[in-house]
Amino acid sequence: MALDLNFLGSTAGAWWVFWVAVAGWVIFLGLDPFGKSGSRRRTAQEELLRRLEDGEISREDYERRLRLLGDKPRQLR
Repeated sequence: MALDLNFLGSTAGAWWVFWVAVAGWVIFLGLDPFGKSGSRRRTAQEELLRRLEDGEISREDYERRLRLLGDKPRQLR
């Protein structure tokens, strides 16, 4: 029994199948080809602390937002 690939029509059809398979692989394995590979996502608390250290938010705003998340404020390093 031979594998019949006539439904592809030409090599252009084979390329479509190839790129659809690559896109499926990227989507289903959760790889982010345009982002940082191997990086982990920050938690909300880590992001708030980063914003406080960078001066994007005030200490009071940091504490208020952290209370909304249900955590106690951490001491800055």
